[in-house]
Amino acid sequence: IPRENIFYTYTPEDRLRARMLSYVQGQVADEKILVISDQKNQDAEAAILEAFPAAELVELREEEENISLDREVFISQLSQEADNWVFVETDDFKIASSVSSILNSANSDTTRIRMFTTHKNRAFENDVISVPHLSNLKFTFPSVPKEESTAAFARRYRRKFRGEPDRYAIRGFDLGMDLLLRLAYRLNLFEVADQIGELEYSGNKFNYWKGWDSGYFNRAAYILKYEDLQIKEIEELQIQEIQDP
Repeated sequence: IPRENIFYTYTPEDRLRARMLSYVQGQVADEKILVISDQKNQDAEAAILEAFPAAELVELREEEENISLDREVFISQLSQEADNWVFVETDDFKIASSVSSILNSANSDTTRIRMFTTHKNRAFENDVISVPHLSNLKFTFPSVPKEESTAAFARRYRRKFRGEPDRYAIRGFDLGMDLLLRLAYRLNLFEVADQIGELEYSGNKFNYWKGWDSGYFNRAAYILKYEDLQIKEIEELQIQEIQDP
């Protein structure tokens, strides 16, 4: 149960989705938007359709124990005149793997496809998912961490602990640093929480918003994409700021 005096440092899923949709709305021109979602992600589907009323749904079909696309039907929905921006919303790694493979095979010089999701969960991190496919599709998603820490932090960590920092070490350091810097500005953390704007550290950033009788929520996040077999940050200037509810 949310409480007034609690700080929620992990950006809520609905905030990540809103930030992702805001980014796409700021970039879209004449691209065709398609949505592929399973039954567990109808909320995401509804939010995408609200943001893009002209978007088309792509139906998933179930065959024995597998759920995937009807490739021929999907190909018929693709545009050859405009780029195709496809949202994939699922928690099932089998669906994520199958759909990304079909999208990659359909991606060509004449039929251009880019893949998005509003929630990059473990389904997209499974070993069966092809990183080259995600790279070819410029797979774009919202994220709380930046995936990698800064080079300076990694060097200091290796020097001290003789190993590579994992995401927990990076986030722990960033949380501690953020707390210390805010308290250095003013000793009352509740007063300073929403007086200082966004602060970024080695792999995370924090920007708190006071909810209605429900604590302080971190509203900061990154938009990342796969490109050249690497995960890269999309510059902040390309992202429209969204208003708090």
